[in-house]
Amino acid sequence: VEMPWDVIDVDVVLDATGVYRDEASMRAHLQGGAPRVIIRTLPVDHIDRIVIPSINGDTVDARDRMVSAGSPTTTALCLLLHALAEEFVIENVNMTSVLAYTSDQALHDYAGSDYRRSRAAPKNIIPNSHEAGAWLAHVLPAFADRVTTSALNVPVQDGCLLDTTLVLASDDFTEEQINEVMREASRVLPETLGYTDDPIVSSDVLGCEQSLLFDTRATLKAGRHFVKTLGWYETRGHAARMLDVASKYASLDAGGEG
Repeated sequence: VEMPWDVIDVDVVLDATGVYRDEASMRAHLQGGAPRVIIRTLPVDHIDRIVIPSINGDTVDARDRMVSAGSPTTTALCLLLHALAEEFVIENVNMTSVLAYTSDQALHDYAGSDYRRSRAAPKNIIPNSHEAGAWLAHVLPAFADRVTTSALNVPVQDGCLLDTTLVLASDDFTEEQINEVMREASRVLPETLGYTDDPIVSSDVLGCEQSLLFDTRATLKAGRHFVKTLGWYETRGHAARMLDVASKYASLDAGGEG
């Protein structure tokens, strides 16, 4: 029997499927009596607000009904850009996320309309698109039309890597200055942002509840204005951010400041 959400006193629906992210699906929860729905990924079409707690969490509004907590990659990228933009003028960004293969990918080759995604995930590096660039300006308006994003799904089960190249306006910077900015940002935002000076690999990030673990060993100044960075993350950190978003709205609804 289908039970309306208001009958069972639901305060918020957390949709962690990654499938029902269009407005019609979210509105179905609201029509069923749920006061608010928070999805764990980026939306398809309409959204009231995309919330990254450490960056724009103070913008939450009690009138928000359809909310996105971003995505693991979007949150990691936003944290990186937010931290570096405090000290440097960033002209352009190119990000490639290197992702573990996902549950909607095939284990064996099959005949599909998407020739790349129909190949066996455990056997291939599969180029893919990523939506972070299209939605990032909702969180960081200053980066509108400055960010391009793509993805590679690789044959690992867990652990992801953020490979980002930034074009800075000035050439007066060093790799260590970039690293120190990220270290300082991790002291300001310890729950969501961290750094490592160790030579880690993807499996070492498993269990990390921060949304970005910046890799100081990988920072590379390339030419005068380019800097390449690496950062690690996994889905457990994003699960923690979903709870952070829900907590902010709960506090707001209770008369707090979010």
